[in-house]
Amino acid sequence: MAHIEYLGHRQLSEGTTCNVEFEARARFEVAPGRRLIIGRGKTADVLVHSNRVARAHAAVFMLNEDRLVVVDLQTTNGTYVNGEARAVSFLGTGDEFWVGDLFGFRAAL
Repeated sequence: MAHIEYLGHRQLSEGTTCNVEFEARARFEVAPGRRLIIGRGKTADVLVHSNRVARAHAAVFMLNEDRLVVVDLQTTNGTYVNGEARAVSFLGTGDEFWVGDLFGFRAAL
């Protein structure tokens, strides 16, 4: 089954808070037919805490057996895939994406 792995978060400017309630290298399964929401809202599947991340910031879902898709949910601070701001992007094994340019994840299929 496909999953995303948490890579950690970047250092922030003073006054910006950022934390998570899981370990570095934590894995989150992406089941077929189900989307995984990353955000700071209580209903997010992957809960991150930062005022630079939307309540529902990005969605990850499995397109087929060898491809995931990440979708930025029209946020102010964006979602970055392999260093580029992207609204929608296909992910293969090893591709990295960042939510709000703060929290990093890596795709694995």
